[in-house]
Amino acid sequence: MSQVLQRLAKTGEVQYISHGLWQRPKLTRFGPVSASPEKVVAAIERRREVFIVPCGAKVLNEIGATAQVPMKYRFLSTKPIRTIKLGKMSIEFEYSSAFASVCTGLTRLPEAERRLVAGLWGAFVYAGQKDARLQATAFRRAFDTLSLSGQELLLSRLSGNLRWAETLLKGSAANEGES
Repeated sequence: MSQVLQRLAKTGEVQYISHGLWQRPKLTRFGPVSASPEKVVAAIERRREVFIVPCGAKVLNEIGATAQVPMKYRFLSTKPIRTIKLGKMSIEFEYSSAFASVCTGLTRLPEAERRLVAGLWGAFVYAGQKDARLQATAFRRAFDTLSLSGQELLLSRLSGNLRWAETLLKGSAANEGES
């Protein structure tokens, strides 16, 4: 099999991405187009049995905490993964044992909610206490979209250096009770 892939790679029909991952670029009138970073990450998740979510400015943008558009493709992962080059673009992976620990108890949540809980945890880590407090409304709005079970799981994962985030999120329920 690998000899066939090597032969196809020499002719340019397929390209090596990472260990065990190959792609067949789509040919357009502008030239070959590589797979999107999201599709590559999804393939890595399936192949390597790892949980991966976007991190950094992308998550802050998704929850409405910033209008900043990320220049890099960065992801949090539950296992170490090397940076992947796709042409001129790079996909960076940030492994954290704390993130892996946070994700262990999230398996009972639906997939989309599991990703949001993990993404919010990563957003707190990325933003830090000062910036998160400035964008508290966006964090609370995202938190309020979670089910009660999802909210409880996220709050239970905000310990140690992230204990401040728990008080920021609990403020949303307290504020609503006063209204």
